[in-house]
Amino acid sequence: MRVNKKFLVSALSMNLAAGLFAALCAGASRSPDDLMVNIGSHRLQVRIEGTGAPAVVLEARAKRPSGAAAAGATAEGAITRTEAASIIAKCAEAMGGMAGIKAVQTLRLEVVYPDHDASVVIHEISLPNRYRTERPGEYVAIFDGRLGAMQRYDPAKPGQPPVSMNIPAEAARGFETDLVWLFPLFFEFPTEYAGVVASNGTECHKLVTTLPLGTRAEYLVDARTYLIKLIAVDETYQGKTFHMEREWLGLKAVQGILYPSRMTYSGRGGKTATAEIKKIEFNPVLSEERFRVPAKAK
Repeated sequence: MRVNKKFLVSALSMNLAAGLFAALCAGASRSPDDLMVNIGSHRLQVRIEGTGAPAVVLEARAKRPSGAAAAGATAEGAITRTEAASIIAKCAEAMGGMAGIKAVQTLRLEVVYPDHDASVVIHEISLPNRYRTERPGEYVAIFDGRLGAMQRYDPAKPGQPPVSMNIPAEAARGFETDLVWLFPLFFEFPTEYAGVVASNGTECHKLVTTLPLGTRAEYLVDARTYLIKLIAVDETYQGKTFHMEREWLGLKAVQGILYPSRMTYSGRGGKTATAEIKKIEFNPVLSEERFRVPAKAK
């Protein structure tokens, strides 16, 4: 199934990836409005609505400094990485210990996004950067660490496997962003310290983590408790930059590791909503097949 480009462009003025999904499903028996109502994950919703984007635009590389400037930049970079390592170690201890965190290789979450409906969205992660999201009976999104794909179930053919849809290559790269909300990726990828900032009256250490495809995720760590308070990402699509963020709430011990039971997100109409994490599993058995991008989507 190919994307209706005119529909995709018009969808960008709507809710950001519910519109993408609706655009991809153009021609289905249901109307785009119905499809948007039934989209479950905020990360999909946000990407076509104006509070996020279906693409991560890789930043242009600045000209490499030379001489004294290069030496100064190198020294400064070393300092920020050292400070980041200190904050990360304290965060790990606060969350339950580095050994327990490093033991986590896979995750499975069941999440309800209440401004959509009460059905569960299943998120699965194979660290460091493979990801799968499924709303049973509606869609599957897959990211293998390099490429992303979207598959759709046909409601007229119950029991049949989902069908791959053609999506823009840059939209596929945007799946990388979805990883940052669900696990502290500063335990996995290069991270620098960006100073102390305030978040709703709370003093926080700011860590900036760079993912393989260029996504830069900001993690705000409470300066008192050293627990994650907020995660933010800026994404650029068609020349516009969209700011997305989620706050971790209601941290509870899961297999000895503190993990949120709720997360804020930008819901319908730009209003802040709260997702409920109904079930959390660390190290479930997840087959390689679950993260394999279908050949038709490559």
